[in-house]
This record gives sequence, C-alpha cells and structure tokens, in this order.
Amino acid sequence: ALAVDAFTRYIKSAEEVDPSAYYLRALGLREMELHDEALADLDLLINNYAGTDFFLKAWDEKAYTLWAYLERYQEAAETMLAFVRLYPADSSAPGFLFEAARIYERGESYQSAIDTWERISNEYPTFSESFRSLFLAGITRYRINDFNGAFNTFQRSLSLATLSADQASASFWSGKSQVMMNDINAARLSWQTAAQLDPTGYYSERA
Repeated sequence: ALAVDAFTRYIKSAEEVDPSAYYLRALGLREMELHDEALADLDLLINNYAGTDFFLKAWDEKAYTLWAYLERYQEAAETMLAFVRLYPADSSAPGFLFEAARIYERGESYQSAIDTWERISNEYPTFSESFRSLFLAGITRYRINDFNGAFNTFQRSLSLATLSADQASASFWSGKSQVMMNDINAARLSWQTAAQLDPTGYYSERA
C-alpha cells in the first residue's frame, strides 16, 4: 500500500511519467487484490507506451492477472491473441501465441488450446517451440479422445523434431494413439522406433 501511494504521488506530480511507475503500481494494486485498478494501469501502458520496456510486460501481466488471479481464462487468452493480431511480426508474437494455448488448456478449453498450438507451426515454423507446440496439441487431442487426430499431429511433430529425445517422444505417443485405435502391430513398431532413437532417454526407456 505504501508503494502504491508513493507511485500515485509521483504520477500526479511528474511532468513526464516514467512508465515503470504505472507498471509497478499495477503489481502493487494486484497484491492488494485491487484487480480492476491494476488492469487499468496495465491497459494504460498498452495504449500509451508502445516501444518501451514495459509495453510487452504489460500485455503479459494483464493476461497473467486475468487467469491466475481472476480465473478469467477466455479473456486472458484473448489478450495474448490480440497482441498477435496487432503485432504479428514482433519477435514476442509466437511466444504469446504459445502462452494463449497454455491458458486455454488451464481453463479446460481444450479445442481452443489445440487450434492455437497448431497455429504456431503454420505461422511461425522457425519458432524454437514449434515442435513442442505440435506435441502438446497432440497430447491435448489424446486427452479429449481424438486418437486419430492425436496420431496425425504426433506424426506432423516428427517433421519438426531435430533432437532424438523429441523424436522419441513423438514416436512413443504415436504408439499410444495407435493402441487406442486398436492398431497394435503399428503401435509396437512405433515403440520399437522410439526405443532406438534416444537410448537411456525417458521416452525410449518407457517405450
């Protein structure tokens, strides 16, 4: 509360406000459970301070406040997606897209999570988490009993896997999906492949 009061006095008195004051006041307000006021400060940064160090932080903290403190998962994910729509070429866009999918998953909006994760490999194929995005989409398809879709997604993820551990994980879960589709022989072949790809690695040992 003392910090919030100090930042408020500074904001009222300064001729040109340093954006860090709004950012830190927002975090203080959030800790005081004054969430609407915190979100207002973050929106102020988003609307008026593009190009500063606190612009990206404001988008991120707004989404975090919405899902972690208020359980407003849809709004939180939409915050991340709004940034991607406005700034698709920004280097943070694929990471925000990945986080939007995570938020959908936390809110149990599984199909939205799948759709968002699968966008990454299509729109940002060079993103470092492209394989993991497809892999998690496959896992989520498996969780909602879409076993054929899961298998196809794991097979797509194999084309992005450059590490033997990633190749093993995709092959392992391909086998799990094939079992659920009653294709036991194909599953056995997938597991044999996984076992050979990354000796002593987790998925190879499990296979």
